[in-house]
Amino acid sequence: MKTAIKCCVLVSFISVFLACNTSNKEVSLASLTGYFVKNNITFDSPVKTLVIKNQKDFDIFFGEAKTMNNVLSPISFDANAIGAIITEASHIKTVIKINSSQVIGDKLIVNYEVVKGKQQTYTATATTMFNIPIDLNVTSIEFKNGDVSGTLKL
Repeated sequence: MKTAIKCCVLVSFISVFLACNTSNKEVSLASLTGYFVKNNITFDSPVKTLVIKNQKDFDIFFGEAKTMNNVLSPISFDANAIGAIITEASHIKTVIKINSSQVIGDKLIVNYEVVKGKQQTYTATATTMFNIPIDLNVTSIEFKNGDVSGTLKL
């Protein structure tokens, strides 16, 4: 009888422990500024999502947009990967807004929306980049824009 009670208590404890470890955890992702999207990116849909893990790959897609007044966000691939959401160039003013980000299990889920504004006389590419801390211990990132989503391995 005592063994059965001990087993029930142990199973209950493990269930509570696992439930706590797999619950949703809201995270704040530090945005990166001071970089531009290079013109060599090809799009197979209106929005492209990227996960970048090293400087060589970062340099393929982005360049420094240094001016006299801005400060480039520091990038450390030893501590972070980089997530990016990029829209095709357009004459419509476009902004990418991250609504939430959370870790569920070993997956980072980034919910975002693409907000379109007024017509412009020039074309521009909307971009949002953010650090993905390695200590989040995630193995993939799901980018969600309404009902549309895509998952990339980290």
